[in-house]
Amino acid sequence: MKTDKTKTKQRPRYGMLSNTLYMVRLAWQLRKPVLWTTLLIAAVQTALSVAEVYLSPTILGKVEQAAPLAELLWTIAGFILLMTLLQSAETYLKSSVWADRLTVRATLSDRLHNKMCTTAYPNAEDEQYISAYYNAYNCCQSDQSASQAIWGTLIELMRATAALLIYLRLLTRLHIGLMVLVVVSCIIGFLASKHISEWRYRHR
Repeated sequence: MKTDKTKTKQRPRYGMLSNTLYMVRLAWQLRKPVLWTTLLIAAVQTALSVAEVYLSPTILGKVEQAAPLAELLWTIAGFILLMTLLQSAETYLKSSVWADRLTVRATLSDRLHNKMCTTAYPNAEDEQYISAYYNAYNCCQSDQSASQAIWGTLIELMRATAALLIYLRLLTRLHIGLMVLVVVSCIIGFLASKHISEWRYRHR
């Protein structure tokens, strides 16, 4: 008697996009400042990255132009002040939104606990159901868990996307081959990072 050894790989019911949208809707219902602050932090980080990019060329340009010492010092001081203000704004925003993020995570944890307490009795003895519950519950246990770390991930994605668009705008003045090389390398880096993150999630 032949046995069918073909194993069909089941796709997860919920993907990264659906999970992200769920967290966004939950934050919108509970604590809207979480979303606004996430956008502001991404904008501040993007501005800081752009300031760091322009810092060296601007100072070197002043030196090449033999600008007066006072002008050079004012330029350096201006960049230092700008970057200090941006870093201070980023720190303030992160600290001010922590309690709101915690509320979203705690609410998600409460919903999981309520679901477990009110589920059908057969599920209470179903090993697969219990395993899924503990996997979800472990995602709500600390500030570093997925249910709260998601905001940092979204900030990094938005910052990287905005910075890429700005850099591409700057690269339009350069040779087309160099611009294509930068775009291809960025895409490869993104796909590699995405594959590693998904692998870690599946094998956690």
